[in-house]
Amino acid sequence: MPTWAEYYGEDGELKRTMTFSDYREMSGRLVPTKSRMVPQDKPEEYTEMIYHELHFDIPIPKGTFSLSSLRR
Repeated sequence: MPTWAEYYGEDGELKRTMTFSDYREMSGRLVPTKSRMVPQDKPEEYTEMIYHELHFDIPIPKGTFSLSSLRR
């Protein structure tokens, strides 16, 4: 299971680091329920996502990702 990922800019410099934690089984899969993205130039700031419920392999209507739907 991944615990972190690094994101680099086109200049090759590290821009952001994402950490993954609190692994739990949801819908039969082991997944990180918490992820945190930290910009390299502002380590005191972050965006955090916490998942309480996840569903996989659900049907998606065919037009969901059409250009007209995405423009709305």
